[in-house]
Amino acid sequence: MLTDEDRDLAAFASRHHGVFSLADAVRNGLNRGQIRERVAHDWIRCHEGVFRMPGAPDTWFARLAAAASAAGSSGAISHRSGAALYGLPGGRTHIREITCARWRRAQQDGLVVHESRRLQADDISQVEGIAVTCPERIVLDLASIGPRQTRRNSYPISATEAVDHVRFDARLFPAARTTWPARNGSGSCGARAVGSRKPRDGERDGNAAAPDPP
Repeated sequence: MLTDEDRDLAAFASRHHGVFSLADAVRNGLNRGQIRERVAHDWIRCHEGVFRMPGAPDTWFARLAAAASAAGSSGAISHRSGAALYGLPGGRTHIREITCARWRRAQQDGLVVHESRRLQADDISQVEGIAVTCPERIVLDLASIGPRQTRRNSYPISATEAVDHVRFDARLFPAARTTWPARNGSGSCGARAVGSRKPRDGERDGNAAAPDPP
């Protein structure tokens, strides 16, 4: 029998592609016994501590929302998954890629996990209710991949190609050039090229609408 707390949690999940965490269940008033019973019989497990409501569709957005929830408050969707969410070149929908603050790295099956000492609140935005690193950071993260890594990990991304598709706040890039020091290889050249690019008319911020789901 559904309780008021179940309905509150279902309403929360409906705003997040049917996905929620154990912490969300507690915040919506479910007690340990109720949670234990629903984990065993009702909720669909996505990752450790992350679930999808019964009947909620298993969409691309739902999988990204679950991955972002698995990353915790210190992480977000990033790299190829983030590029796909923004509709940038180099985006990939067949993997789920997240970045977490260093020392808080999420250990989750089915996810490609990066850790960073420089992930800050200003680096994280929201698209379709999903926490994702901002477009500027995604471009720089992908551009920092060296040529050998690019071939091995299938990062078909050019920094100049990607930046032509993103509306950005150019004020972020002086800080970004300090935050992401230059490295050897094409990635560092790409990062420098992105940092020196002038914004076009109408380019003001890093917000972007999500593409149509695959």
